[in-house]
Amino acid sequence: MCYLATYRRRNQKEPMIAHQIPEQPWQKLGTDLFECKGKNYLVVVDYYSKFIETVLLPSKTAGTVIRHLKSFFATHGIPEDLVSDNMPFNSKEFDEFAKKMEIQTNNIKPNLCSIKWHE
Repeated sequence: MCYLATYRRRNQKEPMIAHQIPEQPWQKLGTDLFECKGKNYLVVVDYYSKFIETVLLPSKTAGTVIRHLKSFFATHGIPEDLVSDNMPFNSKEFDEFAKKMEIQTNNIKPNLCSIKWHE
């Protein structure tokens, strides 16, 4: 295989994922963890309004993330659907939390950066 073909194959963009607009705020949320200047944060995005909440995390454990999500839910309500890119959202502890709260979880590929917010 020539270099150009190899380069093109490696650098292909992921397809966009289209999402339906929820009927109301806080019905469907996107969640992720990120690091900035050595500190860890949780970000939660409402798919309806694109409203963003962030919080500094002392650790990236499922228990810590769950504790902060409960705080968000106490303020805004419990969502029906939670979209994330796996860790720590795919742990047994997180699955039990989501089941108890009756939240549908959807894990996407961690390297998928292109999401259409509206169809």
